[in-house]
Amino acid sequence: MVDVAAATLAAIARYAPDVDVPPPAVLDQARRNLELQASLLSEFGAVTAAELAQLTGSRARRPSTVVDNWRRAHKSVAVRWHGDTLIPGFLVTPEAQPDPLAQAALRILADQRFSDWQAALWWVVPAPALDGTRPVDLLLEARHADAETQRVIGERLAAAAHRRRDWF
Repeated sequence: MVDVAAATLAAIARYAPDVDVPPPAVLDQARRNLELQASLLSEFGAVTAAELAQLTGSRARRPSTVVDNWRRAHKSVAVRWHGDTLIPGFLVTPEAQPDPLAQAALRILADQRFSDWQAALWWVVPAPALDGTRPVDLLLEARHADAETQRVIGERLAAAAHRRRDWF
């Protein structure tokens, strides 16, 4: 169960740190972001650092090594949820590897200084540059496509990642 009060206070601290008493709009935005985060995890699941280390056969002493390496290489984002570091499930292929089609978009989002949660949520919000389609839907569709279609989808995702950051 989500501790809504604690999560809301954390979101307020993140999005309005200089405001003593946040206005209702800040509280509404924090609630919407929290709902979107919970929705993302509910719809697509996630892999913990320990699970990812096991799935990839990592022999590193720290289970978070694989996650850290993927993040530094812009192969994934890792979000914090209830004290755990999670990789959104859609960014991991069935072979327990980072989805290569996501990497160009992830690099662009990182270059624009998106936080991990902002980058994760970008995938599940309808994108005007993709005619209102969610980037995640194209990403998952591409897994079943031929190489040329995958290339085109990868380029479309990268182009859509240039979208302005004022959407949440």
